[in-house]
Amino acid sequence: MERSQSNSMTIARCGCDMSPVKVVDATPSQLDWLVTLAELNRSEDEGDHIKDWVKEEILSGARSNPYTREEAWMWPIIDREGIALRRLERRNKIWMAIRSDDLGDEPGASWKDFTFKDLPKTAATSRRQCFIGVTAFEAAARCHAAWRFGETVVVPAHL
Repeated sequence: MERSQSNSMTIARCGCDMSPVKVVDATPSQLDWLVTLAELNRSEDEGDHIKDWVKEEILSGARSNPYTREEAWMWPIIDREGIALRRLERRNKIWMAIRSDDLGDEPGASWKDFTFKDLPKTAATSRRQCFIGVTAFEAAARCHAAWRFGETVVVPAHL
Protein backbone atom coordinates (compact mmCIF):
# COMPACT_ATOMS: atom_id res chain seq x y z
CA MET A 1 0.00 0.00 0.00
CA GLU A 2 1.37 3.39 -0.88
CA ARG A 3 2.01 5.89 1.87
CA SER A 4 -0.48 8.42 0.49
CA GLN A 5 -3.21 5.76 0.39
CA SER A 6 -2.64 4.90 4.06
CA ASN A 7 -2.72 8.54 5.07
CA SER A 8 -5.92 9.39 3.15
CA MET A 9 -7.67 6.24 4.40
CA THR A 10 -6.76 7.24 7.94
CA ILE A 11 -8.22 10.73 7.51
CA ALA A 12 -11.47 9.31 6.15
CA ARG A 13 -11.79 6.79 9.00
CA CYS A 14 -10.77 9.01 11.91
CA GLY A 15 -13.83 11.18 12.48
CA CYS A 16 -12.03 13.70 14.73
CA ASP A 17 -10.42 17.11 14.15
CA MET A 18 -7.06 16.63 12.48
CA SER A 19 -4.08 18.98 12.14
CA PRO A 20 -1.25 18.80 9.61
CA VAL A 21 2.26 18.49 11.00
CA LYS A 22 5.69 17.84 9.51
CA VAL A 23 7.22 14.64 10.87
CA VAL A 24 10.42 16.54 11.73
CA ASP A 25 8.36 18.83 14.01
CA ALA A 26 6.08 16.18 15.55
CA THR A 27 5.98 15.90 19.34
CA PRO A 28 6.67 12.56 21.06
CA SER A 29 2.93 12.00 21.64
CA GLN A 30 2.22 12.66 17.96
CA LEU A 31 5.03 10.27 16.99
CA ASP A 32 3.65 7.60 19.34
CA TRP A 33 0.27 7.93 17.63
CA LEU A 34 1.78 7.81 14.12
CA VAL A 35 3.79 4.65 14.87
CA THR A 36 0.73 3.07 16.54
CA LEU A 37 -1.27 3.89 13.39
CA ALA A 38 1.47 2.46 11.14
CA GLU A 39 1.44 -0.75 13.17
CA LEU A 40 -2.37 -0.90 12.97
CA ASN A 41 -2.19 -0.56 9.18
CA ARG A 42 0.54 -3.23 8.99
CA SER A 43 -1.48 -5.63 11.13
CA GLU A 44 -4.58 -5.14 8.99
CA ASP A 45 -2.54 -5.57 5.78
CA GLU A 46 -1.26 -8.89 7.17
CA GLY A 47 -4.83 -10.02 7.83
CA ASP A 48 -4.78 -9.71 11.62
CA HIS A 49 -8.15 -9.11 13.24
CA ILE A 50 -8.26 -5.87 15.20
CA LYS A 51 -11.30 -5.19 17.35
CA ASP A 52 -13.40 -2.26 16.10
CA TRP A 53 -13.26 -0.45 19.44
CA VAL A 54 -9.44 -0.66 19.44
CA LYS A 55 -9.33 0.82 15.92
CA GLU A 56 -11.68 3.63 16.94
CA GLU A 57 -9.58 4.49 20.00
CA ILE A 58 -6.38 4.54 17.93
CA LEU A 59 -7.87 6.58 15.09
CA SER A 60 -9.33 9.15 17.48
CA GLY A 61 -6.00 9.54 19.27
CA ALA A 62 -7.37 8.18 22.54
CA ARG A 63 -4.97 5.22 22.40
CA SER A 64 -1.34 4.98 21.40
CA ASN A 65 1.62 2.94 22.53
CA PRO A 66 4.78 4.45 24.12
CA TYR A 67 7.11 3.92 21.15
CA THR A 68 9.26 7.00 21.85
CA ARG A 69 9.67 6.11 25.53
CA GLU A 70 10.01 2.36 25.90
CA GLU A 71 12.45 0.08 24.14
CA ALA A 72 10.16 -2.96 24.34
CA TRP A 73 7.82 -1.16 21.92
CA MET A 74 10.32 0.42 19.49
CA TRP A 75 13.16 -2.13 19.22
CA PRO A 76 11.10 -4.72 17.32
CA ILE A 77 10.27 -2.07 14.69
CA ILE A 78 13.88 -0.86 14.52
CA ASP A 79 14.97 -4.45 13.94
CA ARG A 80 12.19 -5.38 11.49
CA GLU A 81 12.46 -2.20 9.39
CA GLY A 82 16.27 -2.06 9.42
CA ILE A 83 16.55 1.38 11.00
CA ALA A 84 20.14 2.38 11.74
CA LEU A 85 20.84 4.66 14.71
CA ARG A 86 23.77 6.77 15.77
CA ARG A 87 24.41 9.43 18.38
CA LEU A 88 26.02 12.65 17.24
CA GLU A 89 29.53 12.80 18.68
CA ARG A 90 29.60 16.36 19.94
CA ARG A 91 25.94 16.58 20.94
CA ASN A 92 25.23 13.66 23.26
CA LYS A 93 21.48 14.33 23.41
CA ILE A 94 20.89 14.16 19.66
CA TRP A 95 20.31 10.86 17.84
CA MET A 96 20.03 10.21 14.11
CA ALA A 97 17.99 7.48 12.44
CA ILE A 98 18.04 6.31 8.85
CA ARG A 99 16.67 3.25 7.07
CA SER A 100 19.46 0.82 6.26
CA ASP A 101 18.21 0.67 2.66
CA ASP A 102 18.92 4.41 2.36
CA LEU A 103 22.23 4.22 4.17
CA GLY A 104 23.67 1.51 1.97
CA ASP A 105 26.15 -1.14 3.04
CA GLU A 106 29.37 0.07 1.49
CA PRO A 107 32.22 1.17 3.80
CA GLY A 108 31.89 4.82 4.75
CA ALA A 109 28.22 5.02 3.74
CA SER A 110 26.93 8.57 3.99
CA TRP A 111 24.26 9.73 6.45
CA LYS A 112 22.67 12.22 4.04
CA ASP A 113 19.67 14.32 5.00
CA PHE A 114 17.94 13.91 1.64
CA THR A 115 17.99 11.51 -1.30
CA PHE A 116 16.57 11.41 -4.81
CA LYS A 117 16.26 7.62 -4.54
CA ASP A 118 12.95 6.07 -5.61
CA LEU A 119 11.73 9.24 -7.34
CA PRO A 120 11.04 9.69 -11.06
CA LYS A 121 14.01 11.04 -13.01
CA THR A 122 12.12 14.29 -13.72
CA ALA A 123 11.18 14.95 -10.08
CA ALA A 124 12.61 18.16 -8.70
CA THR A 125 12.03 17.17 -5.08
CA SER A 126 13.80 14.75 -2.80
CA ARG A 127 12.80 12.53 0.10
CA ARG A 128 14.16 13.16 3.59
CA GLN A 129 15.98 10.09 4.76
CA CYS A 130 17.80 11.08 7.97
CA PHE A 131 15.82 12.06 11.06
CA ILE A 132 16.93 13.34 14.45
CA GLY A 133 15.51 13.04 17.95
CA VAL A 134 16.41 13.65 21.58
CA THR A 135 16.36 9.88 22.10
CA ALA A 136 17.17 7.01 19.77
CA PHE A 137 13.54 5.90 19.90
CA GLU A 138 12.25 9.36 18.97
CA ALA A 139 14.59 9.51 15.96
CA ALA A 140 13.58 5.98 14.91
CA ALA A 141 9.86 6.85 15.30
CA ARG A 142 10.32 9.90 13.03
CA CYS A 143 12.10 7.76 10.45
CA HIS A 144 9.42 5.07 10.54
CA ALA A 145 6.48 7.52 10.44
CA ALA A 146 7.94 9.44 7.49
CA TRP A 147 8.61 6.22 5.59
CA ARG A 148 5.05 5.01 6.13
CA PHE A 149 3.12 8.27 5.69
CA GLY A 150 5.39 10.87 4.08
CA GLU A 151 7.01 14.03 5.41
CA THR A 152 3.77 15.88 6.21
CA VAL A 153 1.06 14.00 8.09
CA VAL A 154 -2.21 14.71 9.82
CA VAL A 155 -2.66 13.90 13.48
CA PRO A 156 -5.55 14.33 15.92
CA ALA A 157 -5.60 18.01 16.89
CA HIS A 158 -5.62 17.27 20.62
CA LEU A 159 -2.24 15.50 20.55
